[in-house]
Amino acid sequence: TDFGLSDFFDVDNDDMITKSCGSIIYTSPECLSGQPYNGRSTDAWSCGVTLYTLLTGRSPWKSQDDESVTEEIFVIN
Repeated sequence: TDFGLSDFFDVDNDDMITKSCGSIIYTSPECLSGQPYNGRSTDAWSCGVTLYTLLTGRSPWKSQDDESVTEEIFVIN
């Protein structure tokens, strides 16, 4: 875990996050869009990608470079 790639948000207040952080392969479309996003739903997306990877032994993305993976993420959404 790299907490340098994290951000804080107010749990009691549905504050939106504007900082894009994390590895592309685990990043949600909302986070990649450049618009403010809900941290909880983005974390759920990342957990889903992690679970898929743990269960299948491979990434859900076929591409290897960040730009192509980003395109695949937006197609899924």
